[in-house]
Amino acid sequence: MSWTIAPKGAEIDKDTALDAIRRDADLQYPLHQPDYFKRLELVGVSDFEGHRCYWLHGTTNWGKDNNQFYDVETGLLAGYRFESDDSSKTVTFAIFEDYRKFGGPLIATRNTTRAGNNRRTFIYKSVSYEPLADSIFELPPAVKALVK
Repeated sequence: MSWTIAPKGAEIDKDTALDAIRRDADLQYPLHQPDYFKRLELVGVSDFEGHRCYWLHGTTNWGKDNNQFYDVETGLLAGYRFESDDSSKTVTFAIFEDYRKFGGPLIATRNTTRAGNNRRTFIYKSVSYEPLADSIFELPPAVKALVK
């Protein structure tokens, strides 16, 4: 299940495909990426957000269009262009920039998501590889109340 806590309160997401929710929660998504696609194929080389990129076009197992762009020069993921996983079918762009090392693999420290007139940017200043406590995955009380 997927849930949100917003100013209006807790809410269960009943609109998004369960497989999409699983994918978004998959902490090891790069290792399982092909499992989420009916089809994923190299289309060619294309421009994406000012980068010359290898373009992979895919269709998710739940029928959504999903495009991935990998920088030809660096091999790093430049971004995604995909059809929203909810019923809106909004085209969304996810752009990954400013890759840095934090003692492990390179991490995109600037992640921007664009959909229509909405834009959100996350900037990461540090990354930890410490184990996560199981308690971090417990449902908040407001969400537990909705599940009953």
